[in-house]
Amino acid sequence: MKEELIKILFVDDEPWGTEALRLKLEGRGFICKTSTNMSSAFKLLVQEKFQVVVSDIMMPPGSDFPNIESSRTGIEFIKMLRNKYPNMQIICLSVIGDQQIISDLKKRGVLYLRKGETSLAVASKLIESKAKGIASF
Repeated sequence: MKEELIKILFVDDEPWGTEALRLKLEGRGFICKTSTNMSSAFKLLVQEKFQVVVSDIMMPPGSDFPNIESSRTGIEFIKMLRNKYPNMQIICLSVIGDQQIISDLKKRGVLYLRKGETSLAVASKLIESKAKGIASF
């Protein structure tokens, strides 16, 4: 039986910021795709099966969600992901420091990694663990 390839979707309006992380994970055998806004991310999620979504918080919502403020796009995206894909592994990779938002994300079963503070090695290991279901955070 052929082993299913694990797909990871990165959603960030600055995809160059996660390029090294994506390349490292691709080198470990994962398939990584990117989206730069919430609308295009949902389109990809309908077309393909992803095991993990790594999302920023502050990004454009895209044309399908004109009433969402860009400062809250990732939060709304994660809420919708949880409703539509309750078993999806979700990781938030963002610069936000608001402890209430971070606490709310954790209550939703989202792993929070802070951009600029989480090393490439640690981030890739945690994403890989989530993707393979090795650890629950």
